[in-house]
Amino acid sequence: MIGGCVVASPSPTPTAAIPSPTGTVAFPTLIPTSTSTPGASPTSTVDPRADVGALLLSEPFDDGAVWVLAQSASGGSSVESGRLSISVREARAFQFATRQGDSYGDVLVEVDVYTELCAPGDEFGLMFRVNSLGEHYRFVIGCDGAARASRALEAGSRALTWWIPNASILPASPVHNHLALHARGDTFRFFVNDVEIFVVRDVSLASGRIGLLARAGSTGQVSVSFDDLIIRALEGDRSPTATTGPTPIP
Repeated sequence: MIGGCVVASPSPTPTAAIPSPTGTVAFPTLIPTSTSTPGASPTSTVDPRADVGALLLSEPFDDGAVWVLAQSASGGSSVESGRLSISVREARAFQFATRQGDSYGDVLVEVDVYTELCAPGDEFGLMFRVNSLGEHYRFVIGCDGAARASRALEAGSRALTWWIPNASILPASPVHNHLALHARGDTFRFFVNDVEIFVVRDVSLASGRIGLLARAGSTGQVSVSFDDLIIRALEGDRSPTATTGPTPIP
């Protein structure tokens, strides 16, 4: 079994806990072992849309009933004015919203995230392959311009990458970043603003629902909103193409 193998993509130059019904859960604190430490890869420009097929979902965020939303003393989530908003008001608390209905396996997921209030240590992004037990993967970016991937299973949580800074991630607030996840089988490619940040391989979860999340750091104040969530099927048995050579996976 392949678990948590990862490689980071270069910056552009220059240019354990399962979610509870309240939406509050501890984030994984484990870091990858030395065998999965991100390493440099050849310079390449990867097109995440090279093998996309049919449009499966274009979410207008006009119906909160299709989302599992939560409100608690530590924050909450809501759908209004064509966006899904998540706010956290307690240090190191975690709020999330999951979309009811379809389960997805091999897909390209894209979403815009608007950071309205954040500080170093805050993080926000995608949950994917969320199953009926609440097990899932997470792809988050931080207010300081770094990203990471992690996994939450019943047996415990694990970070699949280090925090990896990349110049394509716009830090602080208010800013707008575009996130993309290309998931095919056990291989996940993560993009911010159309730049590949890293590649991870993990076989734990084959399919599941989509979610959105935010977690506050030590300041206990973070507010973000999400828009233009799009999910597309993948065609054939191939990965995104790289214009100057593929990104290797150890």
